Amino acid sequence: MIRYPILFFLFLNYSCSSFSRNPSYSALQENPRSLFKMAVYLEELKKITESSSILELETLTYSDGFPVVLVTSKSDDNKEKPHIFLNAGTHGNEPLGVDVVLRFLEIYARTPKLQNLFSLCAIPALNPWGLTHFKRRNSKNIDLNREFKTDATSKLILSLQERLSGQDYAAVIDLHGAPKKKYFFTIVNSKNDVAAARTMAKLPSEELLFSRDGKYPGKRGSYSMIAPGVAISKNQGTLKSWGNHFLKAPLSYTMEYPGKREANHTKKLYLEILTSLIFEILQIQGKQEPR
Repeated sequence: MIRYPILFFLFLNYSCSSFSRNPSYSALQENPRSLFKMAVYLEELKKITESSSILELETLTYSDGFPVVLVTSKSDDNKEKPHIFLNAGTHGNEPLGVDVVLRFLEIYARTPKLQNLFSLCAIPALNPWGLTHFKRRNSKNIDLNREFKTDATSKLILSLQERLSGQDYAAVIDLHGAPKKKYFFTIVNSKNDVAAARTMAKLPSEELLFSRDGKYPGKRGSYSMIAPGVAISKNQGTLKSWGNHFLKAPLSYTMEYPGKREANHTKKLYLEILTSLIFEILQIQGKQEPR
């Protein structure tokens, strides 16, 4: 069970109304290719941050002529507060994560109890050109989620490293999607990851990616499955691996939503999974809900 039941349900109840109140920017509508409009996205971010006394907005750099925007919570005197980094929109044909991060930021901005539990840093749309054109890669045909290597030379990654270095991160969470799959799964760095296992175990079995033979450890395509909905990948140069090695985050994840499921159900459940994972991370950190 989640240690923060009241806060958790408050969060989710607000999230459902938040999605319905924002039809102008809603992921995975009837035609997902028409989803990402930069002006609408920036206006959403501006509204969220301007209505908040805790969140700040800055342009990290420009990529393919588009601004890559970073949202951070203001620092306070609590040095023990865990710091969590969220990223989405690395692959332009996986847009739902952008909307989920926006909704998470909106709820965080309006919920002081969440702000007291952890500080936040987020890039909701890392690959705005790809999102605008509904393309996995950027304008140079580069897969950004293979570029996060120790010898990275891209301006985007170097800007990210310069801006985020010097901060201790409890976790890095990168939101992706699997356009051809029907099930949720989370990719971890270690087979002993407890937070992801607990989070995915809360989902109904019909929502989860299983191993081919239902045995664990097992295989599903290129993934090593260590539990239902929990996988290890051998892909190199991912933001997940970079979060672990460069940012020194002890917990780092790639979350995957199913591209072949009904849009509204998928969107709401994705936010629920993200929220649950963060609360499980806080449990591991030993943080209690403030009274």
